[in-house]
Formats: sequence, C-alpha cells, structure tokens
Amino acid sequence: MKGNRKIRKQLQAYLCMLVMAVQSLTPVMQVSAEEVTTVDVSTQAAEAEMDAENASDAVTVSDAGTTQEIPVCDITEGTLDEADGWSINDEAEYGYKELTIQKNGTYRLTGSNAAGYNFYIIVESGLDAVKLIMDDVVIRNAYREYNIMAADSQEPISTYVQQSDLVKRNHMPLILESGTEVTLQGTAFLEGSQEYATAIWGDDGSSLICEDGVFHVNDIIVSYFHIKDALLWNRYVDGERDEELEYTYINDVSKDLELESVWLGGQKYDVSGLGIEIKYGWLGEFMANRVNTPAFEFLFDGGILYSYRFSKAIWEYKRVVPTQEHCTVIYEEDGYEVGRAYCIPGGNVELWPSNEEAQMQYVVKETGESFDGCNVTGDMTVELLPDTAYGIDVTINGEVQRFARGDSLPEGYFYIETYPNGSYQTSYDCRPGKEQVVVKKSMQLLALRCGDSADHLEFMIDSAEDLNTYSMLLSQNYQKNGVKASEAELKLTKDITVDSMISDSYNYAPFYGTLDGQNHTITLDLTVDEGDNKDAAGLFQRLAGTVKNLTIDGRMEVQDRSIAVGGIAGIVCGEKTLISHCRSDVDIYIEGSEMEAGGFVGMVDAGSLQISDSSMNGTINVDNSSSSYIAGLVGYFDAGSLQIDRCHVTSVMDITSEYTIVSGIANKLANAQDMTINNCYVSGAIKRGKQGKSGLDIYGLAYALESDSDSRGTVTNCYNDAEEKDSMNGSIALTTVGGALQTDNCYYVKGQCEEQPELTGVTEEQVKNGALCYLLNQGNTEAPIWYQTIGSDLRPVTEADGHAVVYEKTDSETGNKVYENDEGTVVSPEVHKYRYVDMEFKAESNEVTAYAVFRCENCKEFIGEPAEVTIERIEPDCEEDGEILYTATLTKDGKTYTGSMEETIPATGHNYGSWELTANGDGIRVCQNPDCDEYEECDHSREEPYQKVVSANDCIPVDYEATFCSVCELNISDAQERESHAYVEELIAPEAQKKSGATCEEKAVYFAICKRCHRLDLEHTFEAGACEPHRIWEARGYRWNQDNSCDLIYECNQCDSIQTKKMEVTRTVLQERTCMQSGKYVYSAVLEEDDDDVYEAPDKEVKVPATGHALAGGKIEFAEVTGADGKPVVTALLPIHCNNENCTYRQNIPAIVEAGKDTATCVADGAVIYTAKVIWNAQTYTDTYQIKTAKLGHKLKSHVAKKDATTEQAGMQAYYTCENCDGKFADQALTKPVTDAELAIPKLTAPDGQPSQNPQPSQNPQPGQNPQGDQKPDTKPEVITQKDGSGITIINEKKKKVSYTGAKKTKASLTVPAKVKIGKKTYKVTKLADYAFKGNRKLKKLTLPKNCSYIGTEAFSGCTKLKTLTIRSTKLTAQTVADNAFQGMSKKTVIKVPKSKLKEYKKLFRAKGLSKKVKIKEIKKK
Repeated sequence: MKGNRKIRKQLQAYLCMLVMAVQSLTPVMQVSAEEVTTVDVSTQAAEAEMDAENASDAVTVSDAGTTQEIPVCDITEGTLDEADGWSINDEAEYGYKELTIQKNGTYRLTGSNAAGYNFYIIVESGLDAVKLIMDDVVIRNAYREYNIMAADSQEPISTYVQQSDLVKRNHMPLILESGTEVTLQGTAFLEGSQEYATAIWGDDGSSLICEDGVFHVNDIIVSYFHIKDALLWNRYVDGERDEELEYTYINDVSKDLELESVWLGGQKYDVSGLGIEIKYGWLGEFMANRVNTPAFEFLFDGGILYSYRFSKAIWEYKRVVPTQEHCTVIYEEDGYEVGRAYCIPGGNVELWPSNEEAQMQYVVKETGESFDGCNVTGDMTVELLPDTAYGIDVTINGEVQRFARGDSLPEGYFYIETYPNGSYQTSYDCRPGKEQVVVKKSMQLLALRCGDSADHLEFMIDSAEDLNTYSMLLSQNYQKNGVKASEAELKLTKDITVDSMISDSYNYAPFYGTLDGQNHTITLDLTVDEGDNKDAAGLFQRLAGTVKNLTIDGRMEVQDRSIAVGGIAGIVCGEKTLISHCRSDVDIYIEGSEMEAGGFVGMVDAGSLQISDSSMNGTINVDNSSSSYIAGLVGYFDAGSLQIDRCHVTSVMDITSEYTIVSGIANKLANAQDMTINNCYVSGAIKRGKQGKSGLDIYGLAYALESDSDSRGTVTNCYNDAEEKDSMNGSIALTTVGGALQTDNCYYVKGQCEEQPELTGVTEEQVKNGALCYLLNQGNTEAPIWYQTIGSDLRPVTEADGHAVVYEKTDSETGNKVYENDEGTVVSPEVHKYRYVDMEFKAESNEVTAYAVFRCENCKEFIGEPAEVTIERIEPDCEEDGEILYTATLTKDGKTYTGSMEETIPATGHNYGSWELTANGDGIRVCQNPDCDEYEECDHSREEPYQKVVSANDCIPVDYEATFCSVCELNISDAQERESHAYVEELIAPEAQKKSGATCEEKAVYFAICKRCHRLDLEHTFEAGACEPHRIWEARGYRWNQDNSCDLIYECNQCDSIQTKKMEVTRTVLQERTCMQSGKYVYSAVLEEDDDDVYEAPDKEVKVPATGHALAGGKIEFAEVTGADGKPVVTALLPIHCNNENCTYRQNIPAIVEAGKDTATCVADGAVIYTAKVIWNAQTYTDTYQIKTAKLGHKLKSHVAKKDATTEQAGMQAYYTCENCDGKFADQALTKPVTDAELAIPKLTAPDGQPSQNPQPSQNPQPGQNPQGDQKPDTKPEVITQKDGSGITIINEKKKKVSYTGAKKTKASLTVPAKVKIGKKTYKVTKLADYAFKGNRKLKKLTLPKNCSYIGTEAFSGCTKLKTLTIRSTKLTAQTVADNAFQGMSKKTVIKVPKSKLKEYKKLFRAKGLSKKVKIKEIKKK
C-alpha cells in the first residue's frame, strides 16, 4: 500500500508535537522497549522536511492571477502579518486573544497559547473559501476554575474568568459562523474547555473539511463535515461524570495513507511496514477503564492485538485488518471467538489479553500443544484452558474475590455497591427468593449477612463495619416492595467496637427497627465536637424502635452546645420506643451548655419510651456547663410519655455546671402525669464539681418541673441509696424527688438524704437486713418484685436470678421483726463489683502521681490503684501560655483507663533588644526571644526630644549638639554629612536595615549599616536571605504521578502563580497480591500546612499484577508397591512447589524409572537400584532408590551325563548345573560345587602300534554337512515383515542391529523407528537398505533416526512427492553411504540435518548423487 509522503511527514511532526501536548493522557497499554521500535523522528528534522514539503504552499494565487505570500499569525506572540482579510483583538489583560477572518483566502497559523491566555479563531459568516494551514498549532483553552496547562509540562499556567460573550465563555478555539466553508491543513491540537468539550463550533450552514494533515481536537459540531487524506483524532471529555471518561476516535484514514507510527493514549507505537486499512470509517478506543464500560485494548507491535470482554464489542476488531502477508491467531474461550491477533510469518503475538490479573494458559485447538505466542508460522485457532480463564474481581467488604463470568453473587446477603470513593451507588437484596445479581463487571461491594426472615430485613451484625454499612443504607432511606431499611432487625453476633453512630446523616430519620444485642457488648469510642454539626449523639442518633439484650461500654466525648447525648440514643422520637434488658457501662464526658445527657437517652422528643429491666453503671462527667439536664437514664423528657420499670443506676456523676438539674433516673419538664417510674433504685454517687458554681439542683431519683396544672408524675416502690459529694468529697444531704412528682411506697436512706414527708426513711441496716426489700414488696411474697439474698446482697434488687425472696418473721424471744430467706438458701460471699470512676492526680515534692479511682456497685467502697503518668510539655512563648499535660494510664482486667491533667506555664513576655534607627528615621527594637519576630516602633512623637552633645569618635570627626528622642534615646539629628561611617553589607540589625521584605520571587533587600554605630547607608542596598516559600491561596487540583506520588496544584496567595507541592502519601492494602491473584492498593495523599489547613487528594486505587509462581523442583519422591506378580513396582515423582511466601501451590511430575540389575547371587544377598530421571524447566533431576534382595540359592538346571575318555579326547565325569549361576555340582542337591579340573577324565593311552579310535572327518562331505566345520552355510538373510508393511533384516544378532526397508504403501509422513522389537528382543535400526523407498509416490515427509549409520543405494529414488527428509544421525561417512544413495531424489525435497554436520553432509550427499537443486538446511531446535 503506497502512502502519501507529505501526510506521513506531517504525521511524524505531529507525533512529536503531541508528546508535549497530551501528557495528561494516560497510556492504555505500556509497551516495553523490546516490544516497540519507536520511529526516531526529531522535531527539528520533521519540521525541516515539512518546510520542504510545504514550500509550494508558501505562495498562493489570487483571483486576479497575481501571486501573494500567505500571511502568518504567531499564536505564541499574539501577532500577525499585515494583510487584508484578518485582524487580531489583543485582550490579554482579560485573558484572551481573538483572531477574526473577514475575507476568503489562505492563512497560516503557528505556535501555541501555552503562555497562559485563551485563543479564539472566528470565521465570519458567508465566507465559503477559507483555508487555514496549521503549522504544529496547539490551542488549549481554559474555563472557569480550569487551569491552562503548558504544552511541554503538566504544570498549570494560569486561570481566567472571562466576562465576555457565550462563545468565549465556552472557550471553543475555532468558531465558524453561518454559511462558512473552512478547510484545515497541516497539524494541530485544538482543545476546548473541559466543561463544554467542544473545540470546533459551526453555526447553521457551516462546513468543515480536514485534508492533508493530522488533527487532534475535542468535539466537532458543524453542519457538514468531510475528511480527505487526513488523520483525525477526536478526544471527548465528559465533565459531568464522577470520573472523567475519555474516548479517542480514529475518525478516518485515507486508503493511500501509510502509517509509520501511531499515538494511542499518550504512547507512541511503531507500525512501519504493517499496512493498515480502516473499514467503516472509524475505530473506537476507550482510554479509561470505567467500571461500567467495556475495555478495549489495541496494541500496534508488528501486529495488531484486539481485546474485548463484552459481546457487543465483537464487531469492533473486524474493522481493522492488515493488508500485507500475515498470520492470524484466533482466540477462543468456551467455544466462542473472543479476539484476534496478527503478525508477520514467523513473528510473535501477544497472548490475549495482556494479562496482569491471572495466569492464563492457551493451547492450539487442532493439536492440543501449548501456545506461548512465539514463532507463529501460519493461521491457527487457540483456546483458553477452562481452569485458567480469567475471573472478574469483586471487592466484598474490602476483600477481593474472583468470580467466573456469569456467576451470581452469593445469596443470603444484602449488598451495597459503592463508588471508588466509598459513597453509596446502588443496592441489591440477594436474600433467598429475591434478587439474583450476575457478575458482569468489577464491583466494590459492602455486604450484610441476612437472617431467615422473608417479610422484613434481618441483618446479622458481625463487625463494626457491618453496623457502618447498615448506617449507610439507613442514610439512603432504602425501601423497596414495602421493605424498609429503617425497620430492619439487627442481631449482634459478637462483641464489637464502633467509632461512629447509627444515623441518617441526610434526613435525620430515626431507626424504627429492632437491635437485639443477644447479650453481646458494643464498645463505643465516640467523639463529637461543635464542628460536626450534630444535634444528637449516641449509639443511635435517633431511635424510634427497640433495643434489647445489649450492653454498651466504652467512652463518649462531646464538646458542643444544645446537643442531646445518650449512651444508647441521643434522641428518642418514636410512637413506641422500647429499651429492655440493657446495661450501660459507658463513660460519658460532656463540655458545653444547654445539654441534655443521660446514661441511656439524652432526650425524649416525642412519642413514648419504655425502659425496663436495665441498668446504668458507667459515669457521667460534665465540665464547664450551664443550663443543662443530666440524669442516670433519661436526661430530658420533653414530650410524649415515659415509663421506667425495674431499673437501677449505680453511676458516679461528676457535675461542674450551673443552672443545671441532675437526677439519678430522669428529668421531666411539662405534663408530669406522663412520667411513671416503678420499682427502681439509685445507689450511685453525685459529685458536685468545682466550687463557685450556683444553681445546681440534685435529686436522687427524679425531677419534674412544677406547673400551674395539677398534673403530677408518679414514683412507685422505689428507693434512693445515692450519695452526694461536694468538691471536697464531704457528704451532704440529698433530695430524693423534686417538683411535680407524687410518690407511693418510696424510701430514702437516712443520713445521706434529706427528709421528705411523702417518703419513708430507712437505715443502712434496714437496707442490708432485708427490711427494705420486704417493705418494697409490701408483704407480697407470692409474686414479689424485689429480691435480696440476706448476707450476700447489700441491698434489694429486681433481678430474680441468683437472688431470694425475703420473708418477715417475729422473733419469739424479743418480739422484734426479723427478715430471712427460705431455709436452705445459698448465701454467696459478698463480692465487690468495682467500676471505674475517675483518675485523680496528686502533686507532691515536684512529682505528679495519679490513681485510678474505682467504686463498688454493692458496698459503695472507693479504692485507688496507682497509674503510670507520662508528661508532655509545651513551652510558653512571649504571649501564649504553655502547659504541662499529665496523662495517666492504668490497664486492669484487660481494660485500659486514662485520664489527664493540665498545668499552665505562664507566658514569658517579650525580651526586647536595643533600639535601632530605621531608614525612615523611626526607632525599632526587636524581641530577642527565640522564634519571636515581634518588635516595637517609636516615631519620636510621644514625648518632647532633648538636646545632648555627641562626642567625637571613629564615626564623628568633631563634637556636635544632637537631638535625642526621650522614649527610645536615639540620636534623631540630621547630621549625616558631618559623620564618617564604616558601612558593611552585613545583617547587624535586620529589622532596622530592612528596606523590603522577601517575596516568593525576590529576596529581602537591606540597607548597608555602619558596623560601629549602626547608622544606615540609605543609598546602598544589598540582598540577603532566601525567597519566601509560595503559600497556598487556593487549591486548584491534585495530580497523581506514575510513581504513586501526588502533587497538590495550587495558586500562590502572593504571586498568583500556579505551583505544585508534594503531598504525604500513605498506602493501604485492600488485597495482597499472590501468585495467581492480583492485589489492590489504595493510595491516600494528605498535606497539612502550618496554618492547620489540610488538603486531601482523591484516593488512587491501583491494581498490581499477580506475582506468578516462583516454581522450583524438590527431591524426587519414590513409591514402592507390590505388583500383581508379587514383584515390587517402583514409581517416582518430582514435587514442584512455589517458593513465594504463603503459596501452597504443589505439582508432581512423573519420573522415568529404570531398574538396574539384581546384584543378588546364589550365595549372597544383593539389591536392585532404580534410577529416576525428570527433565523439567531445562534442568535434569535424578535420584536412585534401592530395594534389597535375598540370595537366590542354587536351582537345578540340568544333569550332564558322564563322557568317557578316549585315546584322542579327554572325558568328563557326570555333574549337575545351576540355572542361576551356571555352576557345576557333584550332587543333585547342588551342595557340592566342583571344578572342570575335578570333573575331567584324562585321555586314554593307546597300545603301541594300534590306530587311534577317533574317526577322521571325510574329505567329501555328505549332503547336509557343513564343509567349514562349525561355520554355517552362506544363505541370504531372512526379511521380517512388520505390521505396517516395512521390512526388518537382522544384520548382527550379537550386537542387535537390523536394516530397514520401507513399505510399498507408506503413509504420507513417516518416521523410521530407532528401535524395533522381534520376539522378546529389541534391535537398533542402523541401516537403511538398498532401494528402501524407491518408487514411493505417496511419501511427503520422512525422518531417519539418530542410530542410522548406513544409507543404501538409491534409497529415495523416485519419491516424487517427498518434500522434507530429516536425517538426525551424525554417524554417516563416505564409507557408510552408498555411491548412488541420493540418486533419483525429487529436486523439491528439502533435507534437514544436524547443525554440526551441515557443511560436511552437504559435500558428502552431493558426492553420493544428490542434485545441486536440492536444499540442505539445519534442524532448528524447538
């Protein structure tokens, strides 16, 4: 395919220019230097060639026939040649320049707008013959808050907000007004704003022609569009998406345009020599792998690789086909074609896809041979082995799982799909019988395990993350088919720790469902401050459902105002909210005014709340508060109804607040009749905080605000055993109930509570001995509510388990009432139940110690345990106080308790140095303290100056009277002309010398100073120090780099320049990569500035390829079994393992095992040595295995009769032979071995004169006799016919050698065997017989074995179809090859021989009759 040379050169220059212009594009596929040969084209060389090519365009002919030069506009400088037909409007002050074409004609443009202004080209309406020649033009326009990027850098230059017409606001580089026709030539990069994504705009009737050039633009919107002999790249950016999705289109390539290199996704690829024809007009490529978008990959590398994973993309690859000679590799999976690759014959192709995620294995479909993409010599189809097929990575709860295509998400879960930043995207209800979600793409999921319920959502909460996932679902107000997330049932399956609330952060919707703790514990670690903008804080921010069987523990810290705080819920607002069988051990710390806080609930806002069979045992600490309501269970009951049954509070509440109400159980403001408390008690302690606070009202049980109505709440069968402590830990009286509450059968402990007429006082003894318990039950022992095991329980409780009923009896002797349990009641020893209260610090002898204070829930005893104290010191400065922070820590029973105390260090105050005179005549003195730059100035006007004579010195030649400032004592006389100073360029009094401060572009400037008297030389200045660092005014964006570093792009608040600053990057491993599975890393970037500003870049998720196995062979393992014949059978395996850590991959490769000879004899034990051999990974592994064998023992073989001796021949005694050792024995039992000498019988001696008894052989043998004695007669060797028709002739029985003759009806392809078996014996094929294949017209391919050392006469004569003869033997010589061995061979035959014998065999075969036209080549190793 011939190309347009002019366009090729323009393309080369364009590619060089594009390197600078599109650095922000990410390559779809990185190609190594070994894979791609990049066209070496320098910008200068390309420009020079283009200038030569375009020389003919240097002038143009006008309509009148006169020649005129083409005017040029330099975009970089914003200048243009003076010519009729165009003008430029320079509005750089407002951020743009505008070129207007007013007449038809040809115009040339050069340069770029990288200097930092927008550039517009406007072709006025009605112009129908305008040609714009672009010489490497780059126009990249910005828009509001979008940075102009330099062509040779990713650094933003500047930002403009233009107040001009709509076109300029849209920042389109080229605008065609109505009825225009414009032709573009040359090379250009045109990019509109990222917001509007249009580079060329045409009004109605506009026409655009791209010809003879290469153009990269955003979107094009014109009425008529045509491409002629040009390459157009169209880049589209959708700025409205969460993630930018970029498409690049090759819109059209002329058929006579030959590409030498191609630019895809910011990467240049060499395609020289590979013809490319684009069918149907265009080819699409996705530049970013968006989650919901099919991923295409196109690699130009001596071939083209197409990769797609979705059926709708199958037609894409058919659009591009190489036109030169090539090989096609078709990839199949599950019988379906999924991609094609092309290469030149003998070339290589990439395995599809370029795999970084799985270890895939391909085989050739026709043969089953492994396929590695190398040395492709013909068209073929390869298929993916099913067990190596790629999967789809789905991240579920942070763990990457791989699904096969078409698999569904496991049922029994509710899934939330999130965006990469973790925010909610959609959800799937995959409970049995609900949704079935087929995995078609990578997803990031959060999963909640579901229970068995089908009519409502039931979630099993296994972790804090599960609770956070549910909270996300609640925030989305999920509801489908009548099923609502807010009404879900949550079941806690284990103890967890949470650091966030269950809340609807958007709609403030409450939780209407049920949380069943199943007797597990949720440990809170919550911190809320004013910046969080919360009105409620607790495990639930808002609760309208049910919480049961749950313990909450941990710590809550709240620094805010007007916020409701509760361990279980901040606010209750449901029609029927229930809390039952719950325990709160949480420690609550509050600072702020107008707070409502309770151990369970901060505030009841509406509806009804019922709390039963529950307890609060944690602490509530309030500091610097006012106008607040604090209580052990419910801090503030505003509206609705409240009922509390069988609950108790053992909390210690430490309250430093004013105008605040504190109660042991609950507080009520209005409608007191809606407040009911039954069968409850308080045994905690309420401690007044710092002295001096007023208006702190404390009530042991409850308080309800008095109102004008007669409505009153009720407190029934309750008692108050609480203590009140003042700031000095001294006991004071405590009011039990207050306000509009009426009591029935309620009690208080005398001595620690104030007497109240409506309540009954009891003694501490009555609390312990069961009397109070009996009184609370009002004598009802059949169905009691209160229980107490006397002698074990220190007070009555409402829990029946482990506690006994109390009965009243009369002592027969004294007549007094006594209280006891049933006879046989087990009295357990009294056990302390200590709860942490606070950390107390003591300072003695300059040493601070601390004790963790614990209080027993039963006996109220306080104990202290020493804690470890660490000290952090913050030094004061001149104006700010410093502090010493003491932190105490104690770990007890697996739980850690901490507390802190601060000690203030007063500010040091300024330490000013001596006064110095500045350039303007004022005085200045600077603080000498480290890190302080404060100074004082004196303008000499505060007091009247005074006169004083200044004596002569080195600087003053004569005495003179001078004027001095009364404040700073400086000489303020204008007497410089009478003085002689030693000025130096040194910083002696920097603040006095400073003329101008440093900026981020210039150093500070100072006046020279006299080193003796510190007078300034106002005519002599010098620079010193460094420039100020750039300071962030506004963040413009973030840039992740290839090395996973991240830059903050910002505008300097001093010089307005755009700068970058490295951010601190941390890496989180979402999924560790393994040998077979890719890993996932998330990189987070943060920059913290000194002014406490924090900048966080969007996280970058990186997928890292699997490492692949590091396989190694181990030691050969043998196995021995007994065969069917009773003999041992030995097998061996070479174990292959992976050396990578935590990889369990194992593979066993069978070994070839050869058995040695048994060394056992008839009289001695022996052994059989088995040798195993495996060749794997180009390495040979061998080992031996030995089986011991017992001695054989002699075995009778035959009996040899006695042979009498004669006069001519000795005789032999009779003997027996052994079958095993061929030994000779005198007895049949083979126990008496004998030698030949012992068996020999000497020849007989003939009498003198008598002839010998031995007959002589006849000189004329009879028929059948052998005249040669033992030599066999000379007969023709026997030919043995094989099953395939070939002939085998034994030529040496002793050495087991045979010759081979081919069958007359041979297959088209034949390999002469190296060995043959005749009977039970194996023979080597060492000779090819004379005329072995003569006249065989079917044979096309023949291979001779390595053993073949002889080739007979005309062995291949007449084999007319023989194409390939492969001779693997290296033993052929002139003596072993017949003279005419190769005579009559086909001239089309190619003979392949070993590389070491190529030269020798060429000469030998020619001498043995081979035609010179027959080619001889070396055998290539596979």
